[in-house]
Amino acid sequence: MSHGAPGHATPFHVHQLEDEAFYVLDGEFTFFYDGKQIAVGPGGYVFLPRGIPHGIRCSGSKPSTMLILAVPGTGFVEMMTEMADPALERVLPPNTISDLDKLTRVCSERQIDLLGPLPH
Repeated sequence: MSHGAPGHATPFHVHQLEDEAFYVLDGEFTFFYDGKQIAVGPGGYVFLPRGIPHGIRCSGSKPSTMLILAVPGTGFVEMMTEMADPALERVLPPNTISDLDKLTRVCSERQIDLLGPLPH
């Protein structure tokens, strides 16, 4: 499960080994892929096969939640675990910019290529 604060976004990226599926539980996320921007609300589903450049922004006005399924997922889970900071309390932390050098290295080791910021 992924929680996003309004405005939080991933870099534009591509998974070489994993397919991803996203199911929005609440709020809204905008998915960027194939030159499109698609806003998805509660109950919405997006499937992105490996090799498709994409990115996601929490575009709702409140914190939003979605399920992420990555198949086979081993590299994705390792990347998320290595980049995560342990929660000290049960609240969303403020939006911060990740250590891009570390993120680039961690993703590269797992065949996830960072392509830059989200398209406009």
